[in-house]
Amino acid sequence: MFLWILGAIALLAIIIIAGDADAKAKLERSGITDGSITPSDVTLYGTPQPAFICPHCQEKGKVLTKTIKKKAGISGAKATGAILTGGMSLLATGLSRKDVVTEAHCTNCKSTWQF
Repeated sequence: MFLWILGAIALLAIIIIAGDADAKAKLERSGITDGSITPSDVTLYGTPQPAFICPHCQEKGKVLTKTIKKKAGISGAKATGAILTGGMSLLATGLSRKDVVTEAHCTNCKSTWQF
């Protein structure tokens, strides 16, 4: 049991170190070197976009973006399928549809928005 716990802790440490290295690499590739964006910001909010301008504070180079899946309401096709199958299709698919959107976050004014 002790070895299993020790192995799990070691695996978690490796994942954290690898994620931090990936965040630092993304930060270096972006070319933003003024220290306004930290590797933890990159881990939480996504890839730095030096050309983006925040629509809230008008700062350039402080915006991070990532793609997310967002619930977008009830899918008509899934509702029809649920009626035809007596509700059994809901177990496999659910009713709501999910859209892929981009989430942006400004490190200057701390605003987060989706487009």
